[in-house]
Amino acid sequence: MINIAVGKPYPLPINASTDEGGAAVQFLTKSGNTLQIVLPGMNKSEEQALKKGKMKAGFLYKNGDMLWLFRLYDRKNKPLLTLDAPFDIRILPLEQQALHSITNDQQRLVIDVHGIDENRIVRTLRAITLPNELTILFLSSVQKQLTSNKHNVAMPFWIKQHPESLTKKTKMFTLGL
Repeated sequence: MINIAVGKPYPLPINASTDEGGAAVQFLTKSGNTLQIVLPGMNKSEEQALKKGKMKAGFLYKNGDMLWLFRLYDRKNKPLLTLDAPFDIRILPLEQQALHSITNDQQRLVIDVHGIDENRIVRTLRAITLPNELTILFLSSVQKQLTSNKHNVAMPFWIKQHPESLTKKTKMFTLGL
C-alpha cells in the first residue's frame, strides 16, 4: 500500500515526458486509474482548478493510437489549461492490466487525479469520474487498440499540434464526482 498525501513527496514513478510538465495516464491498471498532472511553478489558479475546478476530457483514437485530452477551468469557468497524454494498453504488462467488461450503459470509470509540482511534491488529490458515454467509448476503443498491430500512425501528427486545437477534433465531456 502506497500512501499519497498533499504536501508530501510524490511516491510513484512519473512518466518521463511529464517531468518537465504535462499529463500522464495510467488507466486500467490493477492499482486503478490515475491521471498525473505535473505543473512546474504551479500557481494558485492551477492548484484550485486541479482541486475543485471543472474538468473536461476526451480522446482521439485512430489505428491503434490514442491520445487523451484534458481541459481544466478556472473559477470563472474559463479554460485555464489543456493537456494531452498518450495511452496504449498494449505496453502495460498483462499481469498489471485490469480490463473492464461493458455490462451496461451506466458504467463510469473513477479517475484519481494527482497534481504534482516541479519538486515532486503532491499539491492536489482528487477523484473524478468519466461520464458513462465516455467510459463506454474508451473501453470500446481499448478493445480495438488491443487487437491493432499498428503503432504511431496518427500519434506523430497529433503531438505536433497544440492540445487546444486537438480538442476541436473530438467530443469533450465534463467529468463528474
